[in-house]
Amino acid sequence: MEGRPVFFDDACYYLSFDSERDARLVSAILNSAICRSFLAALVFPESKRPFTVDLLQRLNLGVIAHEAGLGQHWARLQRSNYTIASDSQQIEFVMQQPPHSV
Repeated sequence: MEGRPVFFDDACYYLSFDSERDARLVSAILNSAICRSFLAALVFPESKRPFTVDLLQRLNLGVIAHEAGLGQHWARLQRSNYTIASDSQQIEFVMQQPPHSV
């Protein structure tokens, strides 16, 4: 960043992508109003680390994408059998039939 290396500490959650397009899609899903509202309802902002792994694992990106109007783009990503790598584990987001609510 600005010509300097970036290092993540244990408070960061990192997702890597093979393409900028895929990274931008997941960023749009995570920054959508529906996702932000969901997280705001469950997070304790006063806590030292309000966004825990357990909280983030509750996110169903397929449902959120559908609700945010990004379902077709998410389906394209899923058809490519894309696996999103996390810091210490592999997380494969599986497209599911979206329910009526998040």
